[in-house]
Amino acid sequence: MSINLSCYQGPDDLKRQTTFWTRATSELPLCWKATISPALYAKGTQFDPRSRCFAFEGDRLVGYMSFTGRGDFVSLGYPWVLAGYEGELQEKLYDTVYGFAGSSQYGGKVFAQRFRTGWDPQMSFFKRHGFREERRDPIFTLTLETGLAGRPAQMSVHASEYQVDTQKHFEWELLSTALSLHANGPVEHLPGLLRNSGL
Repeated sequence: MSINLSCYQGPDDLKRQTTFWTRATSELPLCWKATISPALYAKGTQFDPRSRCFAFEGDRLVGYMSFTGRGDFVSLGYPWVLAGYEGELQEKLYDTVYGFAGSSQYGGKVFAQRFRTGWDPQMSFFKRHGFREERRDPIFTLTLETGLAGRPAQMSVHASEYQVDTQKHFEWELLSTALSLHANGPVEHLPGLLRNSGL
């Protein structure tokens, strides 16, 4: 059966993308969960349906690739495919999406992607296409015991410090102790911002 490529048609495609992403990345180390970012980008002024490309074999989604962008900067996604579809389909998705992102129709000039350590096939794919590893950024982690006030703190890295949303009855001394144990540096690095400055 032949494989057909289709650009973004509507919100159902984002649901398919989220489900596909979750499945394709389920065994990758330190993989982030699907977020609402694609849906927010789809509502933005710089969104173009051609920034999302889906590969269907009949009615079955077997791969996709997408990007987000602002101005001439493009955060280029990886061509995710089901097992057994690696190779030719990935190249077709890449040529389609990257080709559009760098075209005069869209205007991308600087392309980047971030990956976790251990995502070797994904990093190798981009390196084969002329991207280089530009820098490594730390990922700071902290494990909070379940049962702290019945719910965990919501944490993020902001200005090189942890920012913790206020929680009722939160045990601040325990958090302070845990942070001090991790103060000697990151436990993981992000090999990323693979960059390619043009087609």
